[in-house]
Amino acid sequence: MQVVHAPYAMQWQVFPAPEPREIVWKNLATPVYQRMVRQFLVYSAVFMTVLFYMIPIALISSLTTLSNLVKILPFIKVIVNYGPINTVLQVSSSSSILFSSS
Repeated sequence: MQVVHAPYAMQWQVFPAPEPREIVWKNLATPVYQRMVRQFLVYSAVFMTVLFYMIPIALISSLTTLSNLVKILPFIKVIVNYGPINTVLQVSSSSSILFSSS
């Protein structure tokens, strides 16, 4: 899959630098320990997000396949076995598998 992130993909875009009065000079002198602490906090937040958000979502989505839903909720068997609805459900479930694997 190819994605273009800029309107001119094969050209360098050159812009003038900001004027010295537009720069916040105190932000340029961030100490090393402060950058390391910030980096650790960001990595920790990403790890916690993966742990407490993505893993439960993956487990829930694995339980919500058509076959598992029919086992859990037997009254939807009539809906799932109806031809046009079954086709739509199978296409949407297979397309979600295709999009999640790419």
